[in-house]
Amino acid sequence: MLSRRTFALTSLGLAAAATLAACSSKSKDEATEEGKMALIVSDAGDAAAEALSKAVEAFTKETKVEVDVKPVSDVSQELARGITGEPSIDVVVLNPAQLSSYSGSLHSWDKGAAAVKDAHPALLTSATRQGKIAAAPRDVSTLALYINTSLWSAAGLSDSDYPTTWEQLDQVAAKLTSGGVVGLTLDASYARVGAFLVQGGGGLTSADGTKATASSEGSVAGLTQVKTLLSSGSAGWGADLPAGSAADAFGQGQAAMVIETEALTKTLADAYSGISYKVVELPAGSGGKGTLQFPTFYGVVEASKHKADAIKLVEYLTAAER
Repeated sequence: MLSRRTFALTSLGLAAAATLAACSSKSKDEATEEGKMALIVSDAGDAAAEALSKAVEAFTKETKVEVDVKPVSDVSQELARGITGEPSIDVVVLNPAQLSSYSGSLHSWDKGAAAVKDAHPALLTSATRQGKIAAAPRDVSTLALYINTSLWSAAGLSDSDYPTTWEQLDQVAAKLTSGGVVGLTLDASYARVGAFLVQGGGGLTSADGTKATASSEGSVAGLTQVKTLLSSGSAGWGADLPAGSAADAFGQGQAAMVIETEALTKTLADAYSGISYKVVELPAGSGGKGTLQFPTFYGVVEASKHKADAIKLVEYLTAAER
């Protein structure tokens, strides 16, 4: 169970923005049928898209309100042209960076509203812009340490050796590095390296986002830890390994450990089902435990012609049973 302390509130928008792909927009269904609400969601590897469609179908069956779920490759581009004037969008699934750009065009939620009242405080903080809750938290992913248990055992390591500190991470990464296998891999982005900054007691900004802290003592400590691992040869950037990415390097056995979100579990199941692995909490640094969170939200377009039903839809989708 992750504690509230474990969730890093620093630079959530930047962490999520680092994962955005720059691609042209394409709707699978360009035109929303007359009278239907339109809900847009990214089609870029969203494992929850099918579950979302099923939930929307259940909402329609219960309320008789029809909804057109439109997966698109570029949500930001759709937002730019679909929420002003006479909007063609009613509800949108968006990340913190998109929320920052378009919060002024979205419905603001009261703290006691059904869609937000039970949300984790960290997610409500991430959903708040200029003192207003601009969207309803949908879900959140976080970083963890994946361990190849076959390589782990071959290196003479046991369950008691799972690293809980930076020092222990250094030690096991060194033991796991041999025969063309690197002990630890991660992708060279703030969305991964940022966890070390937080573990050092720093980050890109303060918790309230008002002060830059990238050059703070804690941030430097986190970057120094990453540099130490890379310089020793017991860690490597995913792009520098033959597989070309940290996730694929782990799946192909080129790295014994990787720092990734739970999205990797689906990749492993689909493409690397033969690998045996264990997922553990990231080790604590000089500033304690820390990770990054990557939330998504439901935004209701303020000018929607179906606003009342759009609010009901988001309340339905954020209910505990969904």
